[in-house]
Amino acid sequence: MTTTIKKLPTHELFDVQEREGQRAYWNKVGAAFENKDHSHSLLIYRPGLPEPRRLQLRRIDRERRPIRDGAEPKRFPTHELFAVTEVEGGPNDWKRVGVAFTNKDDSLSLILDDGVREGPKARFQMRARRDVQPSEPSPEPQSAAPRAVVRKRQAA
Repeated sequence: MTTTIKKLPTHELFDVQEREGQRAYWNKVGAAFENKDHSHSLLIYRPGLPEPRRLQLRRIDRERRPIRDGAEPKRFPTHELFAVTEVEGGPNDWKRVGVAFTNKDDSLSLILDDGVREGPKARFQMRARRDVQPSEPSPEPQSAAPRAVVRKRQAA
């Protein structure tokens, strides 16, 4: 018997379409998976593109890149987005393609060059997954442990 563990996404990505006179439409376009170092691997599915776009989301290290004195912190991005290209026989090539801002509810607003359009950049919202809540509130806070699905297969 073999066991495979498939990691489930911790966040969902949405393309929010504002509509005049109506509520905004939240179109799910991807997912994010938390890495061991607490960064995130993102998969963004775009109509018309054959494969999802794979990106890395990393928190900006403010010890190395501090915000200048007197500046308003909420006007500065909290994260950076990178497209990572594997290079055979050498270090991976990391290209910065966007930034993210942390919202009051701890969701993220992502602004990135999606490589498709000219002019304004693509904007997405990254929110923690909403799992089915138990019928009675739990007195214990929910664990932030990574979620996984374990599948067991019989060897033939």
